[in-house]
Amino acid sequence: MTFLLAAMISDFPYPHERTNVLFENGEVNPLAILPLALFIVGIGFLLQSFNKYKVRMVLLILLISSFVPTMTISGFQHTVASGIYAVSYDKENSECSYEMVDSTTLETECELIFENYSQNDVEFEVEFQTEKYDPPVHVFTLLNHAGPHDVHLKARERETIRIKETIPLSTKKKEFGGQSSFIDVNLRTGDRERRL
Repeated sequence: MTFLLAAMISDFPYPHERTNVLFENGEVNPLAILPLALFIVGIGFLLQSFNKYKVRMVLLILLISSFVPTMTISGFQHTVASGIYAVSYDKENSECSYEMVDSTTLETECELIFENYSQNDVEFEVEFQTEKYDPPVHVFTLLNHAGPHDVHLKARERETIRIKETIPLSTKKKEFGGQSSFIDVNLRTGDRERRL
């Protein structure tokens, strides 16, 4: 049981979102190996201690390890957390669109959905993550330079934050446009940060 708890804790997605995928960009992700190894060893030891119902135990362990972390985070954010730690980000429904107005001007519009679970208002700055993309997404770098993007959420509020920027480009670019979803962002306030 200790190995299973260690596996869940080492892969716990809070306060920063973690997606420890075993293969990332065609390479083995070393951060995903430890939780997976602990999980497999934990199931092995647990199964050795049971004479009956081994399949049921494996299914029960899979269910518990799937739902307990997200339920724990949700409970924590709804009751105890404050500031940016009480804010959730709806990555699946957030998106950015961008298109060239002319050869030296880029127009971007992002809709990011945040929810504040605390009893107090929250203020923070949003920064777009660029290091996860290979090659780096130039649009998000330009959006960061056009920032800071300040957000104010009232207590118990869910809001779609619109970030609209017209960005002059230093050199002429070939016409391009598009849309991005599942956008990774950082929330910052003072010396606190969350990577989501």
